[in-house]
Amino acid sequence: MTEQPITLLLPGQGSQHTGMALDAYRHQPEFAATIDEFLALMSEEGVEPKQRWLSDDPQADLDDGRVAQPLIFAVEYAFATMLIRAGANVEALLGHSVGELAAATVAGVFDAHSAARIMAARSRALDLVPPGGMFAVAADPAVVSAQLRAEWARAGVVVAAVNGPRRAIVAGPDPEVQTAESMLCERGFVTMSVPARQPWHSPCMAHAATVFERSIAAERLHEPKIPIWSGRTGQRLRADEAKDPGFWAAQIAHPVLFWDALSDLLAHRSSLLIETGPGTGLSVQAMSHPEVREGRSKIVPITQGPGQREQSSAPIG
Repeated sequence: MTEQPITLLLPGQGSQHTGMALDAYRHQPEFAATIDEFLALMSEEGVEPKQRWLSDDPQADLDDGRVAQPLIFAVEYAFATMLIRAGANVEALLGHSVGELAAATVAGVFDAHSAARIMAARSRALDLVPPGGMFAVAADPAVVSAQLRAEWARAGVVVAAVNGPRRAIVAGPDPEVQTAESMLCERGFVTMSVPARQPWHSPCMAHAATVFERSIAAERLHEPKIPIWSGRTGQRLRADEAKDPGFWAAQIAHPVLFWDALSDLLAHRSSLLIETGPGTGLSVQAMSHPEVREGRSKIVPITQGPGQREQSSAPIG
């Protein structure tokens, strides 16, 4: 195992795909046991995600947040746990959206039982969210925001994630978010749909966040044992934030400042960045960061993308 300090990057909605991490699930008993235990702890809300994930149907729909997010959480929590038990020198964590909740669990803010109850409540809160969606735009997030019409913004269409200097995610309710994507394409912007059925990190999630907070407030929250850089603030998570139920609940209604958090993290430490979840989305984004391009930090994904064989462990030794 490498002695270089390691930062785990834990992705969010959009990283899910059919067959994700199944090779590890079938061949790594420790990995499989962690996932099985976590989804069982989620009780009823963990049943359908597992059934769809293990289905033989190559077209199994994983894009609803009630399915995608428990699976993403479970996969990256299992990978992170396996790495740490194997002796990985993990000195920082950075999660994107639901990945931030997984990071908090790895760091001890929540224990696995509390995290399972929180994730189950997060799934139930989606019943209060209007149908919507998300799409990526290859442009400066500030430019994208300026292009959004006032009536779209009033409906809740916003820049929901800043993933890089020219990488923005827009979210909002239907049909306004669909109209926004069509209009941006007509204006020459390059867009791509994000596999999501909810308008995550937009004002449309505000009521759900209020209800969600009550469930988090019933759990014991602790200071993180491993430093977390938060996409909620773009900075290192403070102890008072970690123990605040409102902080974690409001996360679903506020933009993800992934690029700000990554930049702040890499300004403080050089690191081996390991994307500890399905796919390579955060790896691709981090590769464009100056600290990575100039070789002061390196990045590897723990799995490959859709249709490729997942690795059973990260190439870190």
